Amino acid sequence: MIITKLRGGLGNQLFQYAAARALALRHATSLKFDRDWFDNRPVVDTARNYMLDCFAVEAEFATSREILQNRYAATGRNMHFFSPLVANFRNQEWGWYRERHFQFDPNFLKLGADTCLEGYWQSPLYFQDYSEQIRVETKIIKQLIGENARLAELISVTRSVAVHIRRGDYVHGPETSRVHGSCPPSYYRQAMSLLLEMFDNVHFFIFSDDQEWARANLDFDWPFVSFMDNGPENASEDLHLMALCHHHIIANSSFSWWGAWLSRYPDKIVIAPEKWFNDPSINTSDLIPSGWLRV
Repeated sequence: MIITKLRGGLGNQLFQYAAARALALRHATSLKFDRDWFDNRPVVDTARNYMLDCFAVEAEFATSREILQNRYAATGRNMHFFSPLVANFRNQEWGWYRERHFQFDPNFLKLGADTCLEGYWQSPLYFQDYSEQIRVETKIIKQLIGENARLAELISVTRSVAVHIRRGDYVHGPETSRVHGSCPPSYYRQAMSLLLEMFDNVHFFIFSDDQEWARANLDFDWPFVSFMDNGPENASEDLHLMALCHHHIIANSSFSWWGAWLSRYPDKIVIAPEKWFNDPSINTSDLIPSGWLRV
């Protein structure tokens, strides 16, 4: 059994699922989620909800007993105090593997069939051998209705470009802003100009949690622009619409990364920011799939 500790927003949860699911598939074993972070998150982290119930994921929730296995049996601590609860785990060969750095870790592929994972695992290299199955299992099962259904239809009949502008905690959350920071207007102007040079009749679909800022700072002089934001509680609706778009301009965000990756167009153009973190020493070379552009 593989247990993965979930944390963060929808994009982070998808990365954690994909890596752990691939490891479970590699060993023909089950996958379970430790969702304790959502109830006991550090105060510096942005509050998030578990959101993978929007997808056809293949996993269950770990029980309290199995989570104690995660925390104590895997670390080799003395378990006498917990013996009534975890006695059945004393003889299991459990490993606890914590992410060592941001870039792809090849040791991940050598992990055993009974492993507890803790990390973000933000690279497609962790699940590239099972990409098609992951795509099927991360298909959103909730049907679009109302305005979202209308926008989906518009996306399908236009040369659609999803543009993700993330502000929110990237601007107003002290710790998140320190780590990430928001992409500047110059990035979006350059990326949009590149696509306008490549294609005629482009329709930009702007996904943003700060539409007022987007309208004020990007000077949209192109006639085909639509704005949308379903809010954090319905983030899967925005992700669904993003994935329907033909081309993508993503933010330094795992959320729009997944919107672009889930798009099924084989000829899609995806533009990503060269700067993903404020700290230039963090190696993001394994984050962006080959064929995507960085500007």
